Amino acid sequence: MSQSQFFATKEDLVNLLRAIEIKGSLKYVSAGRSLTPDFECFSRGEDIPKLGIATFASSSNCDGFLVSEPGVETKVGLVNQSNGIKNYYINQLINPDTVVFWPGGMWTQDILLMGSVGTASDSEASRRLMRRFHTTIEKYFARTRNGYYVGPAARKLLESGKRLTIAEQSPPEFDLKLP
Repeated sequence: MSQSQFFATKEDLVNLLRAIEIKGSLKYVSAGRSLTPDFECFSRGEDIPKLGIATFASSSNCDGFLVSEPGVETKVGLVNQSNGIKNYYINQLINPDTVVFWPGGMWTQDILLMGSVGTASDSEASRRLMRRFHTTIEKYFARTRNGYYVGPAARKLLESGKRLTIAEQSPPEFDLKLP
């Protein structure tokens, strides 16, 4: 498993994704569960609605996306619940030629939640995408002593006293701190 964790504002994310997309087109598909087999798909990261805005108080529950090369088919799984309701899902287990991208973002005016990109897949396509993301993150974001990457605008938030954390309910002593 490979993962890069970061703190990034919308501005940081747009600049990062543009730099990654210069190396080749990508497809972003909303991951998770749905009552229909239709999942939102975007060809540019900056077109993702609410990019840079956290959708929950904890980064682990925020919206995520499977990212692949445009020609890769996105497979949708089906779960028939005991009450007869059908649930459809998209995840990396059934789409191994992807990486999973959780942008994180601003939760409140004072809290920026962590984002990440990662893969649990051993496919060559997934490893190639992960390298693309990771090398670009390393180029444009600063690395902290504890292994997080911080975008330029996110650093300004940190310097102004905002919380950079994994969850609103996380104790402040676990927040990212200035060196």
